[in-house]
Amino acid sequence: MTLNWTGYISCTLNVTICDNYGASKDMKADQPLYEIAFKSVILVNAYDDGLFVETEREGQSIGILLPLTSVKCVEIFDF
Repeated sequence: MTLNWTGYISCTLNVTICDNYGASKDMKADQPLYEIAFKSVILVNAYDDGLFVETEREGQSIGILLPLTSVKCVEIFDF
């Protein structure tokens, strides 16, 4: 399934990504996994291979490129 992310630019997203490293272990897959949630990011742009989002940390604006292959779940607000 492919989603046209351009319709959600400027929306607030809660994104959970999954990478194949970390301290947790998935017993079914027998491999470690690590989940990171980026809460309250704004979608700035969408590309074929990832999402460019923005958030604020310690009073500074931070841009983050999230590869689509790492995105596990997305909640979309304000659309």
